[in-house]
Amino acid sequence: MLCGCSKETFGQLKVLNYLKEISGNSTIAGQHNREPNSDPARWTNYIFDLTGTYPGLWSGDFLFQAENIQHRWTMIYEAENQWKRGAMINLMLHTCPPHRGEPCQWDPGILHDSLTDAQWTSLITDGTELNLAWKTRLDTIAIYLKYLADRDVEVLFRPLHEMNQDAFWWGGRPGPNGTAKLYQITHDYLEKQKDLKNIIWVWDMQDLTRDLNAYNPGDAYWGCFCI
Repeated sequence: MLCGCSKETFGQLKVLNYLKEISGNSTIAGQHNREPNSDPARWTNYIFDLTGTYPGLWSGDFLFQAENIQHRWTMIYEAENQWKRGAMINLMLHTCPPHRGEPCQWDPGILHDSLTDAQWTSLITDGTELNLAWKTRLDTIAIYLKYLADRDVEVLFRPLHEMNQDAFWWGGRPGPNGTAKLYQITHDYLEKQKDLKNIIWVWDMQDLTRDLNAYNPGDAYWGCFCI
């Protein structure tokens, strides 16, 4: 995976400024800690056991299965712990379709449980049933992000990832009213309505062979991108 950050977005956040300082000279190795959230440093510790060195970036995921939802606080406390130890923090948001409740399964669920066009229009239209359901879902995530913000933990936040492929329920919808619109709604709700200022927004595409412009929410909406 290739990641980079927009130079226009560097501001007061320490992580972005540090990335700017090392750009072109150094690389930060990271490790994603997938399931289980009950043991959110398992794979980071595995890397340490193998190499004697901890990765410079710790990554976790809110996840969607019942057992992992139950341990979201365990994962968040580990994010805080890793930040205190000097790691950068990345959080992914695998979340169930808004026309379903949580928890859900991987497939069908996160994968292959698409919204109809009418449902998608409802989702991106302010005040509709699915739009409010999505914002309620974001309310639950905001609690954890606010906890980290109150402790000055900066988070590389990667929602709606690989949006230019259509296996995920949120993906494969190009254009201004497609997946990019849902990303904009997510960004604006968490930043403006929930007043979260500790987020570095990561816009994530699957590969360079797709039409990136058809999914770009706009440079103002992301601090870093991954392909």
